[in-house]
Amino acid sequence: MNKPENLLLRYQHSEMKESDLLAGIKNGNRESFRQLFLSHKDSVFRTSMSLLKDFAEAEDITQEIFLKVFKSINQFEGRSTLRTWIMRITVNLCMDRLKSQEFKRKESSLPLDEKVLVDTQKIQETGVIKMIESMISSLPINTRTVFILKTQRGLKHEDIACLMDISVGTSKSQYSHARSLLRKKLLPFKEALFDEL
Repeated sequence: MNKPENLLLRYQHSEMKESDLLAGIKNGNRESFRQLFLSHKDSVFRTSMSLLKDFAEAEDITQEIFLKVFKSINQFEGRSTLRTWIMRITVNLCMDRLKSQEFKRKESSLPLDEKVLVDTQKIQETGVIKMIESMISSLPINTRTVFILKTQRGLKHEDIACLMDISVGTSKSQYSHARSLLRKKLLPFKEALFDEL
């Protein structure tokens, strides 16, 4: 008796064991790499989008990340999970992109910047969420990355430390610094924010 079609499809697309997947990729098996891509692409894209705040940039860097994963797979030593290794590559490439002159020029050309936000009337025009996103974007890169990974990706400080190759204490300190800076930036808008809410 034949298996129902949807059950057969689920069986074909079930995740391989990490060790089998790695062995297949290292042996040049395209299906193994496709399986790796399908398993991690959403997480990589969401993290890239959280950090870069730009759909096209996140799409581009997602392709770059998987190209780097493919080229570097033989360097994976298994000291962490494959997922952690891929996320470390994701964070590193996104931080490199954020530091690049081209990205800084693009970011600075956006119509919403901190100078515009000094005008309280702009809060109503641009919305509270855009204002806060702009303030987060103005944080120093490392501080911003820790803050986004903690608040938007829901990672623990131990995971952030591992991804960014920093100590847990540094991750906690950067997060605290981000909160302090954002609190100061939001202080002038406190009344206007409560009026809008």
